[in-house]
Amino acid sequence: MDDDDDSYSAAIAWQTYCHVIGISILYYDHLITLDAEINYIWKRRTLSAYLFFVNRYLGFFSNIPVGILPFITVSTRFCMRATLARQIQLCATQVVVVAIMIFRMYALYGRSLRVVWLLLGVGAGVVGVVVWSMYDQGSTPAFLRGCHVAIMQSTHGSTGLAAAWEGSFVLDSTIFGLTVFNACTTIRRLGSLANLPLHRVIVRDGALYFGAMALANLANICTFYLGAPLSRGAMSTVASCMSVVLISRLMLNLHESGDAGILTDLTSSIVIRGGRALPDCGDTSGAVRTTPRSEAVAERKETDGAA
Repeated sequence: MDDDDDSYSAAIAWQTYCHVIGISILYYDHLITLDAEINYIWKRRTLSAYLFFVNRYLGFFSNIPVGILPFITVSTRFCMRATLARQIQLCATQVVVVAIMIFRMYALYGRSLRVVWLLLGVGAGVVGVVVWSMYDQGSTPAFLRGCHVAIMQSTHGSTGLAAAWEGSFVLDSTIFGLTVFNACTTIRRLGSLANLPLHRVIVRDGALYFGAMALANLANICTFYLGAPLSRGAMSTVASCMSVVLISRLMLNLHESGDAGILTDLTSSIVIRGGRALPDCGDTSGAVRTTPRSEAVAERKETDGAA
């Protein structure tokens, strides 16, 4: 009996630690990047700036209860309602994150609607899985101090909730793949014009951010299949907070380069300066600008000259 109590307490402690780690990352990053936010976001009235505020401050305020509930005693009814509200908040956060990522793909692929429709189709499937997973979850509250929920292994319990995160993982992986593909295409297109390392394009376009979010989701998915009832989904807060932090960082970096922010098309407008390809940040003195259209014209002239 004592061994069961010890394992029970250890599982609750692990769930609490994960919540604390997630919100600590969120609030610490907010603190150290606040000056960049003031400089690059606050004075801009653009769609990208508004999306930044929604992403950052939805995560900021909605995670305050996450840092309180594990440490106070509440009724079973209140705990279950708080758990449902928490799941709705996680869904809302992911919707905002996904919307921003889709806008980023829209810009990277030259405002291609085909890419948007592809991602919206995948996103619609994910939403369907999320709605299905929220019914009959087989969750029960833990009767110790704090609001802790154990997810039972049932048809719509851990498997159903895992499916929701798996859908998010598929979407994140799809966006990561599209970003890497776009980076490789950029390298191939500019190979004869400048020495542009692949890793610089990947960092610039946001592939590392999207890849990190996919890995955080994958870690959370593993808890549903490998963890005990109280450990299942314990990484949800970490995965959600990491998504908010990484998207905020991406947008801050993009706003540092231009007003368009997440809609900045750094792939179709590259400045060649000193034999190297750099993102176009507005200063084009002494530089040669290249776009897909200008490259096609240059290639045609070279072909005509050779003939």
